[in-house]
Amino acid sequence: MHLEDKYTLAVLDNALSAGVYRLAETQVTHLAECPNYWISREQLVEKQLRGVGEIVSFDLWDRVVGNILRCSGNEAWNATWQGCEYWSQVYHGGRGLEFHFDKDESRVKTKGEFHFPILSCVIYLTDDTEEEVQGDGG
Repeated sequence: MHLEDKYTLAVLDNALSAGVYRLAETQVTHLAECPNYWISREQLVEKQLRGVGEIVSFDLWDRVVGNILRCSGNEAWNATWQGCEYWSQVYHGGRGLEFHFDKDESRVKTKGEFHFPILSCVIYLTDDTEEEVQGDGG
């Protein structure tokens, strides 16, 4: 897969339901201790969720991403998406964030190939210590 010539960006308030957002906020530090995870299309569609990260992934897919895929006009995207990778990190102010493209990091390391998701999402949460978590799914 290659980088496209054109990208679309949307900033959404309330992309997660209030209950799921609150649940994710309570787990912000714990989530950041975890590595990258994968949930398959079948698990998302059948709502076979095994933890907070997958609950957040399902809520985002159910409320936003599924509609984007179905309404994209690109039947190949809707027919071929395989699942969702998610990860978290705690951002400490003043450290800075480098610009990057989301990609399959494992594939880069093992095969030297760059493979990019058809869709990426970033969710920012803030807990009582004013740390932010960045989550990614695509």
